[in-house]
Amino acid sequence: MMRILNVLVCLIVLGVSSGCKKDTISVYTIPPSYLLTWDIPKGWVREQGPASSFRLDSFRYAGKNGLSLELAVTKFEGDVGTWLANINRWRGQIHLPPLSESASAKAVKEFQGDGMSFKIVEFTSMENLIENRFKQGMVIATLERSNQKWFFKMTGEATLLNSQKETFYDFLKTVK
Repeated sequence: MMRILNVLVCLIVLGVSSGCKKDTISVYTIPPSYLLTWDIPKGWVREQGPASSFRLDSFRYAGKNGLSLELAVTKFEGDVGTWLANINRWRGQIHLPPLSESASAKAVKEFQGDGMSFKIVEFTSMENLIENRFKQGMVIATLERSNQKWFFKMTGEATLLNSQKETFYDFLKTVK
């Protein structure tokens, strides 16, 4: 019995020590730009599961009368269109007319987070788009790192959104 046990132990040791028979070792390095982190905004709730392969995180803020805000974090690789094209796409989402190149330059604000430099735009619809009673607003912060474009987009009822702008900027300060 002891002899069978010794043979089994030897076979196991030989099997484990022989490995996969490959002579190379592969080492992968994740570029630092892929390692952005952030904190959940104060008073907000993380939504479960990303909505798409580009959306990395989502948060919801519940206001009064059933109104809420959404904060989505997305990341894209490579070219995602010009700054002007993105601004006008976002404006179109809330039924605002497109801006010219010079007008779009005036709409952009710079914001310094914790070692991060964001470009920020803010828009409010002219029409009542939410339940035909409330104007819709959005604040979008963009961040470029390497060949990546990061978007931090807060959307929802305009008055509620304005009440949460400071929280949005505080959230951007946690992006590292």
